[in-house]
Parts: sequence; C-alpha cells; structure tokens
Amino acid sequence: MFYSLFVDWIKISAARASNRKQYKKVCGTIKHLAKAGGITPAKQIVEQLLRDYPSRSALKEELVNLKLA
Repeated sequence: MFYSLFVDWIKISAARASNRKQYKKVCGTIKHLAKAGGITPAKQIVEQLLRDYPSRSALKEELVNLKLA
C-alpha cells in the first residue's frame, strides 16, 4: 500500500528523533500522511508511537496536540 512508505519513514524518523524540533518534524510527516488521504494510518501510527515511546514526554505532547481531521 502507498501509505506504508509514509508509515515506514515515520517509524524511522521517530526512532532517530531526540528533541522537540525533531518530534515536530515527525508530526509534520504524519500530517502529510493524513492530507494524502491516509487519516486511518495516521491515527494508527500516532497510537503506535505513543505505545512504543512512553518515556518520551515531549513526543507524547506533540502527538497528543496533533490535529488530524
């Protein structure tokens, strides 16, 4: 599926991210995924990232504040 490219890139970017600026870039990519018609995969990746990185409070804040239509 086309969206798997987005999802794979988001997972890689989130794994490498270590500060709020990088977390915001990850969230920007998630927004692009949603705008490309992948609202369901976008919501799923947000939930997965919240589960995978519970100790990254700044990432959690950015993901929770992410507005997906």
